[in-house]
Amino acid sequence: MYKKGQGLPWQVIIIGIIALLVLVVVFVIFKNSSTNFSKELKTQEDTREDVAVELQKIFGEERETIEVPATSRSTLI
Repeated sequence: MYKKGQGLPWQVIIIGIIALLVLVVVFVIFKNSSTNFSKELKTQEDTREDVAVELQKIFGEERETIEVPATSRSTLI
């Protein structure tokens, strides 16, 4: 005799598969976004270094850089 309620219903299995697919898609989206962000950050860093080199050529002396503490950075934004 078959007892109702034994095992997992098909609906639960299908919902689990759909949830897994959604998680994979979200992971891929965030992975691509973070890769693009890191590339953009590297480009900006290279540009900043190029500007520093050009300023050093113009002024002919090495300028002292001022580091802004991490606590002050958040208030600037």
